[in-house]
Amino acid sequence: MKRLLSLALVITSLFALIACQSVEASAEDARITMDINPSVEIITNAEGKVEMVSPLNEAAEGLLLDVDLKGKTAIEAILEITDLATTYGYIDANAENALVIRTEMENEADMTELQTQLRNQVKAHLESKNIEAEVVDGNQAVAQVDIDMANELGITVGKYLIIKAAMQVNVELTYEQAIEMSVRDLLSEVRTGRAETSQFISDHARFAYLQLKANGLATFHYMKTNFIYAQAQLALTTDATVFDDVLVDSDLDATAAVALYGEYVAAIEAIEAPDPTPYEVSIQTKVDADANIQLLEETLVTLKAELQAQYQQFQGQGDHEALKAEAKATLEAYLQAKADLRAAVEVYVVAEELPYDYVFFYRNGEIHIIFLSNYMTEFRTVRETYRQLFLEHNIELQSFEALFLGNIGTYLQMTLNQYNQVMNQFKLQMNALNAEAQLQIRYEHTIRYESHNQG
Repeated sequence: MKRLLSLALVITSLFALIACQSVEASAEDARITMDINPSVEIITNAEGKVEMVSPLNEAAEGLLLDVDLKGKTAIEAILEITDLATTYGYIDANAENALVIRTEMENEADMTELQTQLRNQVKAHLESKNIEAEVVDGNQAVAQVDIDMANELGITVGKYLIIKAAMQVNVELTYEQAIEMSVRDLLSEVRTGRAETSQFISDHARFAYLQLKANGLATFHYMKTNFIYAQAQLALTTDATVFDDVLVDSDLDATAAVALYGEYVAAIEAIEAPDPTPYEVSIQTKVDADANIQLLEETLVTLKAELQAQYQQFQGQGDHEALKAEAKATLEAYLQAKADLRAAVEVYVVAEELPYDYVFFYRNGEIHIIFLSNYMTEFRTVRETYRQLFLEHNIELQSFEALFLGNIGTYLQMTLNQYNQVMNQFKLQMNALNAEAQLQIRYEHTIRYESHNQG
């Protein structure tokens, strides 16, 4: 019996030793996201170590305050984030919990192995703390449209998902550029983009900045393609030989190639942009209504205080008839102010009923609208379609455009300078808001910590 017990202990120890020595899955050049309510993004380097951890929403801003995970393994970072989420009550031992983990890598086999290991480790880690949680495999929820696009571009789904992340932060990146880039370079784009938007604490400000940047660049590209088209048409009538090098293997002549580029420009022109005029009117209406609402609320407070004082005076000695008349007048003024307040609120609500989401800021005393719909996304789709159409005729779209870029460089630079001025103005407008948001996040972070640990 003793020998059997000893043997069992040896076998148990051996299994434990093997488990401890299990090799961590490769995490080289990976993008990992973890969603609890805080949403966190982890980017690893060529050695599989954490290069950057970024909050993807405001809850994660608080979670990652003063936390440095750089240099850790992907699993170490994920488990530490899990512990932080538990400490601050996002994961609760007394409630149902769900976490979504998603891994993106170019190598499908490595991606699957790392994803499985991350999910298993998190689940086991939580179970060791007697916390029940469903750890959802985010890789199983890849949309069919993403799979189709990856197939169309001739790349793995993992690389395509990283391209999507890179495009979110580098709004100028196109598919033709992205598919030629390594995953490492694409992840570098993500890191650069996260660093650029890290100054914007609130989700709203960060999103608005990216949309402003995207829509500004989409407008820039639209202007650029129009000028290229005009230069190409001029070349047809002056010196069509400028097209010879790009048409050497093509079945199109110069006239047909320029016509195809004209179709491309027309497709970009067809991308609809909302008219800002009704939005500018709406904003001014809301600003006026808001000022009126504040004034009426102050009036109501004053009138209510007057009514209370008159009631107390009525309880004492005095001319009751005169007090009744005063109180009646005050009450009528109070009721009228309430009616005016309801009307002012209605004006504010109606002014908000517009089809597109937007934010705005002031520049030189004028209202500037940022529509929260990304025209750069539509531009990329149109460009990729026509890039493929040009390739069908053995023409590189970029090479065709390069024939004329030198002629319009000065004008394009002037346009870019104007665009950069608007971007800088927006950043300045957001600085004060960011400082307030940072203080609020720190305050909420402290309160959440104290209340959860006291509970």
